[in-house]
Amino acid sequence: MNTAGLFLEKLKAFNLFLAQSGLLNKRMELEDNLQKIREKQVYLSLILSERIPRFVNGQKPEKGINDSLLHISSLLYEINDMEKQNGVLDRAYLSIPSSIEEINEAENEIENIEEEISDLEKEIEYLEDRLKDCEDEAEIAGITDEIQKIERKISQKSDEKAEAKKVLESAKRKLKSEIDTCVGLLNEIAVKTERVQEKITQIKNSVGKFVKYHEESVKLSSDILKQCYEIKHLSEEINTEIKRQAEKSDNAFLVKIKSDMKQLVLTADPEAVSSIKTDLEVNLTALNETYSVLSHAASRLEEILDEILRFIYSTERIYVTLEYTERKVFGTGIEQCVKELESKINSAVSGYKVRSLQLEPDINAKEKNEFYRWCNKVFDEKNETENKDKGYEKKLRNNIKKADESGKKENEMSFNGKDKKLSSKELEELFKSLPSKKNNETGGALTENYENTEPEEKYKKSLNSNADISFKIGSILDNLGESVLKSLYINEYIVSAFKNANIDKVSAPRINIHGGPAKTFFEKAEVEYIIFGNKKEKTNADLAQASIFGIRMGLNLLHVYMDSKKVSAAMSAAVSIAGWSGFGVPIVKNLILLGWAAGESYLDLKDINDGKDVAVYKTENTWKLSLASLFSDITGKFLEDTSVWLKKTKDEWVDKADDAVKTLIRELVTGKVNEVFAPIEQAVTEAGDEEDNAGDVKFAVSLPLDDVSNVDDLKEWVVKVCQDQYRQAKNSVTHWTGARLEHFKKKAIDEITNFIINSPAYENIFSTVKKGLNNIIDGSLDMLSESLQQIGNQIGDPGMQSQLVGTVVSFDYVDYLRLLLVAVPNKTKLLRAADIIQLNMRETLDNPDFLMSEYNSFIIVEAEISMKTMFIPSFLKTPQTGKFSIRWGYGY
Repeated sequence: MNTAGLFLEKLKAFNLFLAQSGLLNKRMELEDNLQKIREKQVYLSLILSERIPRFVNGQKPEKGINDSLLHISSLLYEINDMEKQNGVLDRAYLSIPSSIEEINEAENEIENIEEEISDLEKEIEYLEDRLKDCEDEAEIAGITDEIQKIERKISQKSDEKAEAKKVLESAKRKLKSEIDTCVGLLNEIAVKTERVQEKITQIKNSVGKFVKYHEESVKLSSDILKQCYEIKHLSEEINTEIKRQAEKSDNAFLVKIKSDMKQLVLTADPEAVSSIKTDLEVNLTALNETYSVLSHAASRLEEILDEILRFIYSTERIYVTLEYTERKVFGTGIEQCVKELESKINSAVSGYKVRSLQLEPDINAKEKNEFYRWCNKVFDEKNETENKDKGYEKKLRNNIKKADESGKKENEMSFNGKDKKLSSKELEELFKSLPSKKNNETGGALTENYENTEPEEKYKKSLNSNADISFKIGSILDNLGESVLKSLYINEYIVSAFKNANIDKVSAPRINIHGGPAKTFFEKAEVEYIIFGNKKEKTNADLAQASIFGIRMGLNLLHVYMDSKKVSAAMSAAVSIAGWSGFGVPIVKNLILLGWAAGESYLDLKDINDGKDVAVYKTENTWKLSLASLFSDITGKFLEDTSVWLKKTKDEWVDKADDAVKTLIRELVTGKVNEVFAPIEQAVTEAGDEEDNAGDVKFAVSLPLDDVSNVDDLKEWVVKVCQDQYRQAKNSVTHWTGARLEHFKKKAIDEITNFIINSPAYENIFSTVKKGLNNIIDGSLDMLSESLQQIGNQIGDPGMQSQLVGTVVSFDYVDYLRLLLVAVPNKTKLLRAADIIQLNMRETLDNPDFLMSEYNSFIIVEAEISMKTMFIPSFLKTPQTGKFSIRWGYGY
């Protein structure tokens, strides 16, 4: 009973931190999302102001497009002038047929003369043959005279032929000249057509650039609208959860996160962005249509140019073939294309809408630089930009990934149970006969394994799981009754009766002093099976490790978030790594906080697996891991200071009660400082660089603590001190950077905290609290109720009470199993316990057919108990305070 009751008190403190860690994860997600939407808004605002308006120049298109259109018009005029009726080309081409006719006539005349000469030569041959046989002198003289006459005719015809050839050559020269003139002019038309095509292509590329601007702008608008919805929904979730938690407490964490939420405000106007998106889509439609017309025109000009070249070839061939080709005119087709594209461009210009998006705060120089870098990447521009990226963010992520892999490896477990010797099919068949499978019980505390995801994503999912576990535990704590008591007793039975993965290292209460059965199905991880229900022992153990790591991750992240020194160090590191960028600092800062908390959590997990217990909530003195562990191969001034303030406590004795109270005070001050200085933080627009600090700004506490007698008085005093310092500082910090403001807040928190701790009021207010905490630390169960009462009387806020208890109490491996068991339904736990009994009985009896279903089992618990009233649920209390009877049973 005492064990269950003490765990219930631990659970109350633990659940506070689990709930806060889930809320903190959402707050960090909100900050990351706001930074991402700011980046998209900056890009959209600048593209609207510096890129999209360039398409129009008054009532005309941009200068480049307009100049190209004018050039095209000039070229088109020249082409039409060259092709005009009765022009040089026209006259030359129209002369070709007469030249061809002259050539044909000359060639025909030559052919006729040659035929006549051939006939005359034949006559001579005939006369010469007669002459050979002729003996009569008179006849011989007559034949000879006839031959001479014919020869004179041949000579005359030869002269005629020579004259005809001259005519032919003259006609050919004339035709060649005419063809050359035509071809020369056609080549000029081809060149001009090609230049028209080039200009159209240039316009098309220019319009294509504006299409790309609009496509990216529409995408940015869509992303912004989507993120607006997500951010609004996330903000509502966070504020609802803050309100829910604030109904029970007003602790430092809630004060700080409330002040954060005042700064983490969505500045985007969804209605304005939606209107801009609509106009951009109208522009984009017109631009796409224009681009399509330009593409068609460029293709058509390619075809016309090809037609011109073919026509030039056919014109050149006329000289050889003497076949006249009908003249073609190309300017008309070119002009049709040009008129169509001019009309489409003018239409796009006349309907073109230019919008603007004003941002608050104004866009700074670093953000502009990032925009130009983005333009270089997305639009292939050549903007001159400042690039100070040393690749440190990538190295940081790699370091976190290596640390995560190392942490997992160091805590990896191996088992040699019977499940390892069976195939998946054999295991499936074996588990069908188990009680839980027959009853279709599959629920568990954690069913997902995030091992294959990137560390950052895995950590965030683990934190979300914490919120789920917290909700389940919170529901239980809000409805304390017999069912809760049953659940806790069942859990104690499970951790006492069954083995766990660390049974050799972790001390746990045992029901059977002689130990469990000699032969078991699983080597060790039986409790883990009851929680997760997987057939493989290693899988159940791994899920337990992942669950415990995730819980520790949330608790450690909570500590880092509330420790101004660690936040300031993370901010300095983030500025050094990503300060050159306009957007990366908050995201890198959160990444550092996640990586730092994860590294500490793996150290905690190792201690827990080694049988040690770990404080539920860490303090500066119980924290182990230096920030420098994340920054292998990364240099910066911030590294010089990261180990100076971090106190190593491995071999040092720490007054846990005093440490818990001082941590409470420091976090109380942290929350109030963040709350009061929120207006200044909202006005900061520059992240700064690693050299930024509060410098010579004085911070002195002048308000005395004389009238402060309790924690509520102390809260009011802290607010007054912060407000006094705010009034003094608000004018001088107007142009501070985020890094400098963070350094100043840390300085303020240090000064106020030290002033309180070193004042007489510290002991006056907290001596009773420390006494109560020391009793809890000493583990005196008889004094536990009285100790909690002492703390409650001095600190009325339940959340602050739970924080103090959580700081001084610790959880070991069995405690974490108890915690995970709380999230599993009672029926599921009992049926899985029956699974283990059936599997172990088969091993013990060497009977593979043993079934629990063939046996009836019933357990009845009846007890009369005397105990401290703090452990007694109200429904069980009797007139005899501190005494009650209980009787319940369960059968299967």
